[in-house]
Parts: sequence; structure tokens; C-alpha cells
Amino acid sequence: MHHIIVKSCLVFLVAGALVFGPTDAVSRGVHAGDANAGAGVVARAVWEPGWQWTDEKMRTAAPGQILETMFESLPRPVLPRSTGQIDATAGYTPDVEPRIPQGFFMDRIESATSRYSDSDDDAASERMVSPRMGGLPFTSRRLTPRELAATQFYRSIGKLFFVDPVTGQRGTCSAAIIERRLILTAAHCVFDRGTQTWRENVAFAPAYNGRARNSRPFCTWRVRRMVVTEEWMDSSGTPANDDFAVLQVRDRHCNGRRRAIGDYLGAFDVVVHNLLGNSIKKVGYPGNLDNGRQMQVTTSQVFERTSTINGQTVITGEIGSAQWKGSSGGPWIQNFGRRARGQVAIGNNFQRRQNAIVGVTSYARAAPQGDPNNPIFHNQWQYSGASILNFRFLQIRATACNLLQNNCRNP
Repeated sequence: MHHIIVKSCLVFLVAGALVFGPTDAVSRGVHAGDANAGAGVVARAVWEPGWQWTDEKMRTAAPGQILETMFESLPRPVLPRSTGQIDATAGYTPDVEPRIPQGFFMDRIESATSRYSDSDDDAASERMVSPRMGGLPFTSRRLTPRELAATQFYRSIGKLFFVDPVTGQRGTCSAAIIERRLILTAAHCVFDRGTQTWRENVAFAPAYNGRARNSRPFCTWRVRRMVVTEEWMDSSGTPANDDFAVLQVRDRHCNGRRRAIGDYLGAFDVVVHNLLGNSIKKVGYPGNLDNGRQMQVTTSQVFERTSTINGQTVITGEIGSAQWKGSSGGPWIQNFGRRARGQVAIGNNFQRRQNAIVGVTSYARAAPQGDPNNPIFHNQWQYSGASILNFRFLQIRATACNLLQNNCRNP
């Protein structure tokens, strides 16, 4: 049985999905249809009158609550395999290469009362990053040099900001551009299953760097609507299926002209059912590294985790990772970068796709505590997990494409 609970909320039908206007209550519905028809639960984003995301509000926002679960055993290593029919959506590069605004390469001058300092940032990186931790090999580093964040494809990744309407606390996640007006993040970043509430004042800052004088070189983009699956809204426990969300952002004037975010900065491909066994780069803004102020990159192979949650079998991908709160929603990308001349591409057409998102960060798993005098093995979060992007992702993406004409170049 499915419920619709609406308080002071407009409801209308778009491409087979119920769309909910501004609300402070639960909004839900179930929608049948194929991947082209569109489905999902859509909320119109609430933006508090007069609210502005200032540099100070962004720097002091707390890293969003990543889903957490304790270590049980190592996940199973697997050869690359699909978990369903592999399909993909096409990304693209911008027609005109964006100009990097002034101030992006210059350090911010910190005030005497700032709770951040360069020494804090450096200590955080040295303390938390190790090439091998807890049984799953990985490498992790701050994105350097800083200029890389403004280049293709890093500039299509950024920091997501929001306000929890229940607590009033400002929080952060990570996200990536996947279409003209669409970005991809984790569902728990925008919808809280416990309180059944949507985040408010949601905004996206591509290539964010909190240490630069110009921390938002490509502006801040307001989120207009948010789409998740009802499977996510009805789930409980961790890991969970469908911890992904597609957000529609508003066009805006940025660096001299009005534009759509994907036209300006470019968009990633997305490949579904191609997570397990893949080699990926995980990118995000974890608060435990550099205070969440700079982009972090982790390289690892995806292992398979099979869990039983409330009597339901849940299959997810897991990697070794030092990234924790704030990295939620950050993309897991296969074949990141540019292929070299002479490099042989292997696998099928989907496995060979360059710069394709195959998952987003959903949860963290704590490693068992070791020697309390060894900071590497003491109380560290050393595993990250992702829900498998599936046909329901294609459905909610189709719904988001249909929310406004020309939301997508490749609907």
C-alpha cells in the first residue's frame, strides 16, 4: 500500500511521476513505467526567502551525515561483472572552454579568529591518508595542483550545500554534473529517511575550493527540484538500494552570461549496472581531509558486498577509502581522464567509456580497531560503499529531464 501525505503542497503530474511543491511534510508516490517514460518522487526545492550562501556559511557548514555501518568482514573481490542490463547516458564537453576567473589560484587570507589554518589542513592529510589501510588497497590524495579543479573533468564535480529543516544545521555533500541542468548526488543528501523531510536551500558549487580567494570560480547554482526513488524513501538500514538522487538546477548568470550549468562546464556519462569489479576514482569533499575545503581523489577497485537488511538482500560496491562525512554523493568514475595514444581499450562498449560515473558514495564502514597507539588503524573509517546505479536511476533521470524543456541534451 502506498501513501501520499501532503501539507500545504501543490501536486501535479510530470512524465508519470508525482511532483510536490514546497512542503514541510512527507511527499511520496509510486509510479510505474519504463526507463524512457520516467518515474520517481519529485520535490520542488524550498529556498528560504532572503537566504544566501555566503563564503562564511559555506566554510562553516558541517560535513553531511554519511550513512554508517560497522565492519563485519572484507567484501568479496570480483572480476568486472554486470548486475543487470548495462546501459548508459551520454555526457559531453562544453562548446566553449570556460575561462578560469581571477582569484582561484590565490590563497584566502585567513582571519585571526578562523578555525582553519594551513597547518590544520596539512596535519589532517598526513594523519588520515595512507596508501593501504584495513585490507582493501587504495591511494588517496588532495587534488593537486589546484589548477586541475578548473579543468575538464574535475570542474564538473563540486560541493553540495543544504540546510536541515529539522535542526536548522547547515550541511555539505558532493555531487557531479550529468546533463544540461542535472546533477547527481546521494539520496540521503537531500531526503532524510528518519524524519521523512527534504533538505532546503540546496545549492551546488562546482570546483569549490575553500582555501582560494575565489572559492566558487564557476558560481553557485540553486537546486530547483529533487528526484529520488520511492524504494529509497521506504528503505531503512545501511547499506541500502537506490541511494542516489537527480537534482535539477536553475540557469543563472555566471561569469558574464546566462547559461545552463552543463552547457557551461560539461557533463559526465553515466553507466548503470557496471559497478562491481570496476576500477574507479572516487572524488569528493570529505570533512576529515583538509576540513572539506578541497577536492580529494581516491583510486581503488570495487569489491562486492552482499548484505541482508530487514530480510532483504542488498548488493553494493565497496572500496578502500579514507574519505568520510561530506564525501557522500561524490562520483565513482571509470576511465577517468584522457586515453593516451596507443592505449588499448578493453571490454565492451560500456566498459570502455571514458569519464563515466558508475556509482556515488553512499556509506562508510569502520575498520576494526587495532593498536591504539597507531593512528592509521585506530577508529578510522576505511571503507566506502555505493548503491548500484540501476534501471530506477534511468527512470528518475528521465523524470528530471522532462521537468523542464531542454533539461537534457540527450533525454
